[in-house]
Amino acid sequence: MIDHIYTISQDGRQELVVEANSWQELIEDKSFFYMEGYGIRWTSNGKVVTVNEDGYRIFAVPTIDLKQVIVVYPYSSVRYSPPENAVIYSAEGSIQKQLSVPKLISVLGTDKENFMDNHGIYDVHFMSVSIRKFNEIPVVCFDIGIMRDWMESRMYSVDKDVFGDCLASGRV
Repeated sequence: MIDHIYTISQDGRQELVVEANSWQELIEDKSFFYMEGYGIRWTSNGKVVTVNEDGYRIFAVPTIDLKQVIVVYPYSSVRYSPPENAVIYSAEGSIQKQLSVPKLISVLGTDKENFMDNHGIYDVHFMSVSIRKFNEIPVVCFDIGIMRDWMESRMYSVDKDVFGDCLASGRV
């Protein structure tokens, strides 16, 4: 289980964002939570794990049970390029899964997918990840960028490895 999570600033300073003993209270009190920084560092069973993307901001959240960390790498990432720019790490830091953007389901998303199909392009990427309240229950949610100007927000079940309902869509 993850004990502490820090964000890392551009100049290397770290700021404590999550402590295991106050995590449940934090996500119950907030309707929206995410971390953003030039790196994310966490501790688990005495081990320190750091992930970053040189010179670029990344987004991250721990899973509700604090057993994993989900990181979204930037559009320009070479290591984890779109449409597979989201990674789920174990508490110990090993990669458990690299996610690929799912089929879009909103009216806007399907319209943009049809447009991209007709023009021979495919420009989708994970923009960010957050914990949001849906019917008062905290859920993992990804914002998916579409052709850089549009987006679709989707719930994601870590346990089932499935993307769910669309919570919103529109212009970025």
